[in-house]
Amino acid sequence: MGSLLAKLTALLSDEYKLLKRVRKEIEFLKRELERMRILLERLADMEGRLDGLARGWRDSVRDLSYDMEDCIDRFMDRLGSGDAKPKFMKRTARRLKTLWARHDIATQIKELKTRVMEEKA
Repeated sequence: MGSLLAKLTALLSDEYKLLKRVRKEIEFLKRELERMRILLERLADMEGRLDGLARGWRDSVRDLSYDMEDCIDRFMDRLGSGDAKPKFMKRTARRLKTLWARHDIATQIKELKTRVMEEKA
């Protein structure tokens, strides 16, 4: 029993660390999404002067920005509703109910951040 408790504690600790990073990752994605929007607006003004490579990169950035928006929308849909100040038991039950959704979102955000970093390179 003690071994199982230790394993569960370690698992929850890892999960907590992952979910805690989500806020920072969302802020990063928000800043990058704004940069992408500005860049795409500038590229739209130069449409006729872009070569094939630049158009391909522009399309890749546009697709990435759509994926980022979709991820954030899913995050808000799955976790954004609820009372402003729910009671302790209700809040705890809601957190347990949304644990897997939060983990899924955290994983998606991590993958999007990797893609953003690859596009910037």
